[in-house]
Amino acid sequence: MRHGLITQTMPKTVSCGVLLITEDLEVFLAHSTGTRHWDVLKGQAEAGEKPLAAALREAREEAGLDLSAIEFEDLGVLDYRPNKLLHLFAARVTKASVAPAQCVCTSFFVDERTGARRPEMDRFAWTPMANIAQFCGPSLRRVLEEQFAAGLADRLALQTPRTQLSVRAQA
Repeated sequence: MRHGLITQTMPKTVSCGVLLITEDLEVFLAHSTGTRHWDVLKGQAEAGEKPLAAALREAREEAGLDLSAIEFEDLGVLDYRPNKLLHLFAARVTKASVAPAQCVCTSFFVDERTGARRPEMDRFAWTPMANIAQFCGPSLRRVLEEQFAAGLADRLALQTPRTQLSVRAQA
């Protein structure tokens, strides 16, 4: 026992995100500017915002995607990092429905080194689930591997994949 030391557990933040998967088990990822890792589209909910609404807003801001016509499976609130939880929503889409080259991030941050405004996400790609370890950090990789091991691909296979009419990059 340590005397005079008070430890306090900081509350975990919750990010809300979308996981888009093709029938060929490719996952849509966005490259986080200034890092070596790729990520799902995600971010924190605004005050009073429901988790799915937050996830859809983040998809619009980070990639220009309007995913409002898609039916998502709520995967729940998952342990992500020691200080963060991830409320993840998954859907099956066709690869043609989301063209990475047309995605545009409209959410910016100020680069501390240069003072320049930079987009949160600077590249987008479809990545085979088998190659996730090459792209994602250990926390996201673990979450995705656990979800696939729990039968996510089989559950989503029952969904009708959405087409480019439902998923469209915004200019």
